[in-house]
Amino acid sequence: MNSSSQISVRAFSAAPKNTASDASSLIEVHLSSSPDPRWRACFNFVLQGREIAYLQDKPVFDHASFKATLLPGYADSFRQELPELIAAASALARAQTNKDASR
Repeated sequence: MNSSSQISVRAFSAAPKNTASDASSLIEVHLSSSPDPRWRACFNFVLQGREIAYLQDKPVFDHASFKATLLPGYADSFRQELPELIAAASALARAQTNKDASR
């Protein structure tokens, strides 16, 4: 299990879906380390709390990366906000870990 405070974005890629009727983008984000299940849950929670819903579905994690489908037109704004999303998820995961440790 890696410390959530060490997670950062290593690479971000976005590609349009291959269907003419769907203008969404498939993204793949490579992280600096594999997040633990608590961090992943916190990341999903942080995503749900945003005013803008960027994703069509929940991110699918595979070790130190995740894939998801972005709504049309949001690739650049999601890429720009991603470090803040990761920092918020890390802070939340850390707070929950500390709370559990104090019980």
